[in-house]
Amino acid sequence: MQPLLFVIAPALMHVASAAAQAEPTAPATKSADVKVIDALIGRMVDEKASWEARYAAEDDLAKFAPELVMPRLLRHAAKKMPEGPIYNGLGREADKRFPVPWQIWYALGRSWSAQSERLPLKTGGETLVAMLATAANDAEKNLVVRELNRRWSPSAEAPTAKILLDPDAGMDLKIAAASALVSRGKKTYQDDMLRVFDGASHADKMNWIEVLTSQRNKKRIGIDPRTVVRGFQLLIHEEELYRKEVAKRSDAFHGGYFATNWISDYLGEKFQPNHEDPRYENTGRRDPRWFADTVGNALKWWAANRAKFKQEK
Repeated sequence: MQPLLFVIAPALMHVASAAAQAEPTAPATKSADVKVIDALIGRMVDEKASWEARYAAEDDLAKFAPELVMPRLLRHAAKKMPEGPIYNGLGREADKRFPVPWQIWYALGRSWSAQSERLPLKTGGETLVAMLATAANDAEKNLVVRELNRRWSPSAEAPTAKILLDPDAGMDLKIAAASALVSRGKKTYQDDMLRVFDGASHADKMNWIEVLTSQRNKKRIGIDPRTVVRGFQLLIHEEELYRKEVAKRSDAFHGGYFATNWISDYLGEKFQPNHEDPRYENTGRRDPRWFADTVGNALKWWAANRAKFKQEK
């Protein structure tokens, strides 16, 4: 029976194999090493290769240093998950039961994660900056920028800020760049982020608000009234959507719940109701009304406090 399950973010699913924990060799410059790496990656992505051959290649690839492997692995690791039914990763032994495209996708993800974990703390950022300069598309840039959150280099700030300000960059990539700059950059990009936020779709704004209300951003600039206003505008819109959906089905989930939690932490206010209230008992699971009431409490707070926040753009 095919296990059709939900997928968690790839970065959380890709668990490095035991062999991937092996100590990497020192960075090499011989063309022979590059040829071996390319051959191993080629075997991993070959749909005609056997399961045993694919994962032997994964283990052998782990023996090379990330400075050599990651630039050559990038274009493969940045590809989208396969089409069709979604298979939840349970480790490579379990992968054997999955369709070959999923075996390949998980093997590449594990290899990327294992290599990025071994990037040197002091010099890994420079490797990533060099990769960012040669990345061919938004997906590749996005993967590199996310790694920069963990392995930063001062030289990464300029190209990352350029992505944030690039009108042609995809919104997911801009959000990743903003997150890295808020976490690692020296400059403050609040005005730039708000401008991009205002031009985003409602769905993208729900992701943007997480960056804008992050504790790192709050630590940098304090509570920005402009962010608060925009956050509650999102919640008001989500409340309207929820009211329409809950009229169709009583178990509808409120789409503004997570944004409410981010805003709650940003403001230092508690909007979640008492989870032990018997109204929210639902056969061992949190009743959907608890999530909706969390948003409702936030909107009540906003109605009583909105005058304190200057309505500026």
